[in-house]
Amino acid sequence: GKIMIARKKSKIMVLILTLTLLLSMGGVANAAEPRNIEEGSTATIVVDGVENSGTVTAYKVINVNFDTTNQQPQDPVYTWDANVAEWLRGHDTYKSYVEKNGNGVTTDFTGASDIEQFVDDLANAIKSGRVSVGISKEKTWSDNTDGSYEFEGMGMGAYLILVTGGVDIYSPAFTNVYPSFDTDGWKLDAPEVNVSPKSETPGLVKDVDDPTVAIGDTVKYTVTITVPQYPNNALDKRFAFGDRLPQGLSFVDGSVKIYAGSEGGKVITDCFSKTASLAEGVTFEYYADTYDELIEANEGLETIVVTYNATVNNTAYQHKDGMENTAYLEYDNGPYDLGGYRTIEDKEKVYTYALQITKTGDNSKTLEGAEFTLTGTTAMRFVEESSGIYHVAAQDEANTDVAVDRVVSNSEGIIQIKGLDVGTYTLKEVKAPDGYTLPSNPNTTITLS
Repeated sequence: GKIMIARKKSKIMVLILTLTLLLSMGGVANAAEPRNIEEGSTATIVVDGVENSGTVTAYKVINVNFDTTNQQPQDPVYTWDANVAEWLRGHDTYKSYVEKNGNGVTTDFTGASDIEQFVDDLANAIKSGRVSVGISKEKTWSDNTDGSYEFEGMGMGAYLILVTGGVDIYSPAFTNVYPSFDTDGWKLDAPEVNVSPKSETPGLVKDVDDPTVAIGDTVKYTVTITVPQYPNNALDKRFAFGDRLPQGLSFVDGSVKIYAGSEGGKVITDCFSKTASLAEGVTFEYYADTYDELIEANEGLETIVVTYNATVNNTAYQHKDGMENTAYLEYDNGPYDLGGYRTIEDKEKVYTYALQITKTGDNSKTLEGAEFTLTGTTAMRFVEESSGIYHVAAQDEANTDVAVDRVVSNSEGIIQIKGLDVGTYTLKEVKAPDGYTLPSNPNTTITLS
């Protein structure tokens, strides 16, 4: 992300301070010139390029010395906020940006090439409490019209702009309200500021390999995550993801695999740790051990792919509208604040089905005691829940005494089999009710779709 400071008709890619220009013009103004800048004169800063949510905050970090009586700037024209100046003097990289004896802004700052890094460091210092700077103005999304946040009544000076609480992660920006001189005398220059997101919107997309299942099946989930991109000196760089599986799906322990870029790429599972104390309803959660090390070890990491498995258990059919589970991504959308995380979710459903059979004889009389087998791709086993009501045997039931090979019609002639996948099955009558004989063709083909 770039810091972009834009005037009404032009965009400037770096911050340019006009200290030299103002000093050279200091003797031009005289009493005959119009008094365009009065005591307490202000301008409006317009912050563009921000989503319609979140909060935009302005911190005044540089003051301007201007003689409104004589309509001219005074030396030193620019002075740092006193607390910012103290921080600068104690900083090895930025101590030359402030005068040793006083709070004046030096030409080292006006010619600095890496303004983005400086603003990142300054934002960190302010939000961590190492520099005390009061909030000049704050606007929330409800004050926002068409993506523009208008900060009215901004006095002369330079401002740090921070955006928090939206979906995107924003780098800080730096802008100013400075006097400029033209043929009509001194005026306040009111800029538009374009604040660009540090990265694409973080997010995730969840997919399932097969949305129709039978009890005992293994389901594979794939989650593609757009990695949050934080400013270098963000105070909080949380990057965590997890899943909430419903009762009918059992998570396969140890099945989580994390890839850089795409499935089958570099495996980076060891860059993440399991969250030990899970929130209510969460099946598993992983977090980046150290965000900076993760990015450094996987240069240009923008996407990760997470795969994991679940088995369909014998409670699956209790979910009449499908078994829905939720994958989520958690990150800090106010990177210079501790806590206040945002969660993005995506959901998938898988479905299982039931088959109900009614066995009848002469005059549509329902018959009790008819026995059947059911075969799909292979012969199937079942667990009886109550008379005539069965579910497909789960993996931990199939090879035990609780499972049976046959289903039997109850006193109402009904057999119900739960937990079937879509597909074609063969229902075969293998024992007729008392007083009846087996039909010449005992097989019935059934297709679930």
